Amino acid sequence: MNQPVRNYPLRVVNEAAIFIAGEKRGQKVYPAPGAGPMPSVAPPMQPGMPMNFNQQQAMVAQQNSSMEMLERRREQERARQRSGSNNEIDTISTRTLALNRYKRNHDIMNEVFKFAAYGDKNAPPPPRPYSIFNKSEIEEKTARLQEEIEALKPTNAERHAVRSQRERENLGGDPIDIGADGITA
Repeated sequence: MNQPVRNYPLRVVNEAAIFIAGEKRGQKVYPAPGAGPMPSVAPPMQPGMPMNFNQQQAMVAQQNSSMEMLERRREQERARQRSGSNNEIDTISTRTLALNRYKRNHDIMNEVFKFAAYGDKNAPPPPRPYSIFNKSEIEEKTARLQEEIEALKPTNAERHAVRSQRERENLGGDPIDIGADGITA
């Protein structure tokens, strides 16, 4: 029950790279003899055999060194292609492509769930929506506006009276415009 389904660290897969673009797309590229040593594969572990810490460290170190070797080889190939000596298309193994996709997706999901997992769990409740208003200040403004309305009522009544008087005098002539500045015909 405590045994994992897979043996970790994962064994190196000696899979040929595949062209991902161009006229040779989908074809496998096998390494030329003498291009460098192929990464060695760790011997399979027997199920049920416990691994001690030193074995685990050795397997991780071996896997890291093989990955570093692959990366150095890729960098050398890219440098050769940039210099113009080799005009072949870049090749990427399926494993490398999957590993890079996994890392990118992991980083994206980490950004998404980081705050959900580690955010402030005991955040105070948000303030009430009307807490930004001061009741006494609103009442003062209301009273001031009411006074202004009462002061403008006589002026409005006077304008209304003048307008109705002009309309009676004009009976069918041009309409009269009573603006804020005075009466215009």
